[in-house]
Amino acid sequence: MAYPDNTTIGHQGLAFLSILLIVLEYEMVTIAQVFKRGKVFNKEFMSQFDEQHEKEVGGKAPALGYPDTGNGRYAARLNYGDWFSFNNWQRVHYNFLEQITPMIIWIFIGSFYQPLAAAILGFVYFFGRIFYSIGYCKSPKHRTAGAIICDLGYIGAFILSIVSIAQWQKYD
Repeated sequence: MAYPDNTTIGHQGLAFLSILLIVLEYEMVTIAQVFKRGKVFNKEFMSQFDEQHEKEVGGKAPALGYPDTGNGRYAARLNYGDWFSFNNWQRVHYNFLEQITPMIIWIFIGSFYQPLAAAILGFVYFFGRIFYSIGYCKSPKHRTAGAIICDLGYIGAFILSIVSIAQWQKYD
């Protein structure tokens, strides 16, 4: 840390709190996706595949439609509404998965020299992610506001991490 005082330590704590909240938010999205999967690929729906699964692989068709990710053999038999809804949830989950690792790393790096800015950007991303997820699950066209908010936090954290690395290089 460049200036280890109580204020800096407190701000760094906020940055780490934003990381924790983002990770917890990811877990909530994952759990929600599993519930959606259970609703769409329920026992009754999956029973139609038991005979073929028994014949070709052995045993009953797997619970919750695994390994289908929304465009496979099981999903092909969903009605359009269930297929569309499930795939929107899948996309929310995958989009989060694509972004969570760099975001956490950038907040962490940024917190060494600009901990308050890192915390603010982390919270911006966190709240943007909520709006994005809720909007996208309703319809992809409703994700825009959340995506813009997320991108502000995401791009800001990336730039902040570059600035922090540059400051680190100057540190004697």
